[in-house]
Amino acid sequence: MTTNSQIPGHGLLGHPLGHSMSPFIHQALFELSGRPQPYDLYDVPPENLETEVPKLLTRAGFNITIPYKVAVIPFLTQLSEKAELYQSVNTVEIKDGGYIGHNTDVDGFLHGIRSLGAELSQGPVLMLGSGGVANMIATEVILAGSPLTIAVRKEDVEQAAALKQRLLTICPDAEIQNCLLDEPNGSYRLLINATPVGMYPHVDGCPVTPEVIQKAEAVFDLVYNPYETKLVQTALSLGIPAKGGLSMLVWQAAVAHEIWYGDHFIDQQIHQVTLKAKEYMEAHFQA
Repeated sequence: MTTNSQIPGHGLLGHPLGHSMSPFIHQALFELSGRPQPYDLYDVPPENLETEVPKLLTRAGFNITIPYKVAVIPFLTQLSEKAELYQSVNTVEIKDGGYIGHNTDVDGFLHGIRSLGAELSQGPVLMLGSGGVANMIATEVILAGSPLTIAVRKEDVEQAAALKQRLLTICPDAEIQNCLLDEPNGSYRLLINATPVGMYPHVDGCPVTPEVIQKAEAVFDLVYNPYETKLVQTALSLGIPAKGGLSMLVWQAAVAHEIWYGDHFIDQQIHQVTLKAKEYMEAHFQA
């Protein structure tokens, strides 16, 4: 671990953490709320997880990233509704001697699409990908009552089919279609990229063609590095509102602060932190 575990404070548990934006984002949020403090990285290899997590539980609360969003659950005493639904925790709250696991990724995602002027309840959604984060997005779409199309690569067809079946156990009447990435038909209120295609350093990658992008009224790409992926750039060039995932990353951190301290941030504050994070990311993680 990279910090003295005797000093109470916040930080991020994961492995590896070499390119994490979390310290910059959380420190910026702590500055906004008038309680500047460090935010540490707890880069813990899997073989040390059992001994290190109990040490973190003596602190003021912490965040979790891959690969421990599920593995941390047995150490906790309670899960929030969303953390229970997704069996995924990214924020731990220490309260009244208990350890409560929260999922603020979903809050960050919902804030991100709302910044585009979109709501999941407004109509058909095209989601690209069927991996871990796609589970959360797809569940939110069907809970909002909108039709969902899941588009994937050929090698992910079985994974997408399993995701569809899981969704139908939650909402048996949900409208869900699966297809390949080049096959979406009709039009969509929102296109969401839940694949890593286009992520730095492979910035020329785009998961779908301009013809597919044109079917959407708005585009949200969960990839945050680069700030504008090829997908986002293509959508904007077609006159379609589009954003990348950096605002989602900032919002999920902001909701963690709300859980820990009751802090509240307005859209303009989050926008300013996002722009500062963009500058930091481009200076440090794109060399």
